[in-house]
Amino acid sequence: MAPEQVKVEYVTKEYLKKQNENSFIRYLVTKILDGSVIVLEGGLNPVAQARLLMEVFNYINTRFFGIDVRTIDNFSKKNKITVIYPKSRDMDLRVQEFAGRFSLIIHINSFR
Repeated sequence: MAPEQVKVEYVTKEYLKKQNENSFIRYLVTKILDGSVIVLEGGLNPVAQARLLMEVFNYINTRFFGIDVRTIDNFSKKNKITVIYPKSRDMDLRVQEFAGRFSLIIHINSFR
């Protein structure tokens, strides 16, 4: 990922229900390693979330520190939003939640 750009992908509940868990975990790992921020309508079940973390551990190094998962409950009428984002040397990301909305604050580090 070029440090000047950040890609945010939104995944709906309907899309998530149709996916095979194994292939979706691989998809998430690929996107996260590419520097993408994933916003899931709803979230991953605890087993899938644990599997995602275990897969990501294989790629931790001096530039990629892992992932952070932030769930915002009651985002809109009983729905929750889960934000999964890479923790890396090149990017810091914070999620702020407000009533019915959230913001992603992204700081790109210019050093290499």
